Amino acid sequence: MRIILSVVAIAFAFIANGQTSQKVLDELSAKAKTYKTIEAEFTSHLVDKQSGIDSKQDGKVQVKGSKFVLKIDSFEIFNDGESHWVYDKSSNDCTIDYVEDLGEDAFNPAQLFTIWENDFKHEMVGEVDLKGRTAYQIKLFPIDPTDKAFHTIMLYVDKAKMEVSKIVIKGREGDETTYDLTKFVTNGEIKDSYFKFAESKYPGVRMSDNRI
Repeated sequence: MRIILSVVAIAFAFIANGQTSQKVLDELSAKAKTYKTIEAEFTSHLVDKQSGIDSKQDGKVQVKGSKFVLKIDSFEIFNDGESHWVYDKSSNDCTIDYVEDLGEDAFNPAQLFTIWENDFKHEMVGEVDLKGRTAYQIKLFPIDPTDKAFHTIMLYVDKAKMEVSKIVIKGREGDETTYDLTKFVTNGEIKDSYFKFAESKYPGVRMSDNRI
């Protein structure tokens, strides 16, 4: 009985404070629409107990509308909204495709900052301490889980800044990927040309153009 009362009390506390998941996510979406550009640095941590993987990587992403540049591990991915380049430093190879040929499930980092807007249910878990700062913890569940490789996304939102600070993606096979944002800057100047792969800057690169 005490447990039930505690849960009810917590629920009413959130309602009284207006801190519902819908309100927080609506505020995040409204703020995201004001960003002309996004520059973020993050740490990615993949844990897959079945295969014994425990891997950490640092990455950087820059976004401008549908354009983005993602750099992580040995890979650099450039996307200018029309063409998509994947460059591998380890082999000095670069593959080019048309964005439209990548399919609807093609990953765009910008989606991470508004992923809750489409095809997700959500619920407020509560407030947690995240490296000395208070964050809202919100669970996201895909409405149609059958076509997803994950069952839950845990979203952490910095309460003071009202910005996403951490994302945890829980996979169906027991794997878990955590993205910790270590830097988040918006509305900086980024030229459109930056989102195109500049072959001249990569001596000896082997190009594979699938657009032909």
